Amino acid sequence: MAVGVRGNEWPPSIDAGGTRPWPQRDTGEPNELVAQIHNRMPIILPPETHEQWISGEFGKEILRPFAAKEMTARPISKRINKPENNDPSVLEEGEIEQVGRLI
Repeated sequence: MAVGVRGNEWPPSIDAGGTRPWPQRDTGEPNELVAQIHNRMPIILPPETHEQWISGEFGKEILRPFAAKEMTARPISKRINKPENNDPSVLEEGEIEQVGRLI
């Protein structure tokens, strides 16, 4: 099963690693929602911290798990696992398959 996880208010935030000049995604401890499927998650910054993070005013003290209550998880198509399937249909609702944690 593939799982799509996103903010309830989309787009609510920025990925902390996405503001850097190299292709890196900062990851950290998962919140309660993501912990059910993986042992880490991208660091997601809430909107009120964007300017301070980009300007360098805030440092690592704001790198904490994004609030689970602000996120939603749902099964999506397994087609997401192949790069050649690069179209919006990969985000359509998929079948639920009980497989447990990914990692």
